Amino acid sequence: MQYVKRPEHITWNSDFTFCRLAFRQANDQPYGLAVGLRTGAVVMESSTIAPATVRALAPQVEERSAVLLD
Repeated sequence: MQYVKRPEHITWNSDFTFCRLAFRQANDQPYGLAVGLRTGAVVMESSTIAPATVRALAPQVEERSAVLLD
């Protein structure tokens, strides 16, 4: 396991990210999870956060030519 200071550090070097976000702020710009995504990356989101929160994350992931699975 590796500790990171900001959510985008998780995705910088990953082709696949499996996450269970506990709060909406983990998705917020400019330091959200999607910020560090590489082209072609896959994000699997499996938390119990509100559906609207996941829908808000989708365009941020797609903007980086990555894929979001919920």
